[in-house]
Amino acid sequence: GAGMMEYELEALLFYRIQRSGLKHWGFAPIIASGVNATTLHYEKNECQIASNDLVLMDVGASYMNYSADISRTFPVNGTFTERQKQVYSAVLRVQKEIIEMIAPGVKLSELQVKARDLIAGELIELGLIKHAAEVTKYYMHGVSHFLGMDTHDVGGREAILEPGNVITVEPGIYIPEESIGVRIEDDVLVIEEGYCVLSQNIPKEIDELEEILKGRQ
Repeated sequence: GAGMMEYELEALLFYRIQRSGLKHWGFAPIIASGVNATTLHYEKNECQIASNDLVLMDVGASYMNYSADISRTFPVNGTFTERQKQVYSAVLRVQKEIIEMIAPGVKLSELQVKARDLIAGELIELGLIKHAAEVTKYYMHGVSHFLGMDTHDVGGREAILEPGNVITVEPGIYIPEESIGVRIEDDVLVIEEGYCVLSQNIPKEIDELEEILKGRQ
């Protein structure tokens, strides 16, 4: 809740991970509230969370040397503001569309090109940019990487997806001047028929998140 330190939220998560029988983070956890969420790979986790903040959590536990890598973003007070909702919905739309593209034979680079195009369109709608070329002002990382023993597993950008691969899908929009950073990340298994979202049971719809958070107030 509001007033909590980012590292307290990290400790709470780690407690839940350990309660489930796992012992280690897969990588340094990111718990970023407010403007901190607009810094990629923010790992200090040392700020106090204000009640109107969005919190971006990018975390994963290690299981038999394989790491999960999941991001969720939520309003700490349980309710998205109208603007937070607009930005969050934009990222979620892009994420779902990229996930739909996943299938054997698809190049990782195709997902990246499509994500940039989609995010550019959303940024124009949000009134943040006028031209697609400006997309990197608010979105500056890859939409996907391979996941395996190491969080950013080997497999170049030109890699072609095949059954058995696990990749992340993690579009984001980061607006420092509005203290809004949103990333939604799932881990997806490539299968013969297309894809299977391994993290599908972790809520990401706005109404689901608000309902869970309101139950915690």
